[in-house]
Amino acid sequence: MTAHILYTAWDPENPATQSPFVIEEIIRGRIGFDGLLLSDDLDMEALSGTVPERAARAVAAGCDIALNCWAKLQDMTGIAEMLPAMTPRAAGRLEKALAGTDISLPDMALQAGLLAKRDTLLALAGDRTLATDGARA
Repeated sequence: MTAHILYTAWDPENPATQSPFVIEEIIRGRIGFDGLLLSDDLDMEALSGTVPERAARAVAAGCDIALNCWAKLQDMTGIAEMLPAMTPRAAGRLEKALAGTDISLPDMALQAGLLAKRDTLLALAGDRTLATDGARA
């Protein structure tokens, strides 16, 4: 898990979660970590921008998974719209991380069906947003 910490000696402008240098050169390179790398919670207000923007910058920097713990519909919709599909390399890391557990990745046909169902539910949500307490705004 990355941290939303600014390591000025390595990258004076980007917190580790959003720093390609910290992720690729330090974590993946010098440390040699090739496992599944996820961001810390993007809703903790430690990073600038909207939650979807934070997620996009974390994935672009090299995180395999962008973690959003608050599950606000507007944020989740934005994240789904902004993030690309998981790369084959990230999917391989996820599969390796799940090896030896009772959890397995769905087959591609099942995954396509789940994505279609997600998209249908997001379309039904439309422009409706949820207030912070979960009530319809």
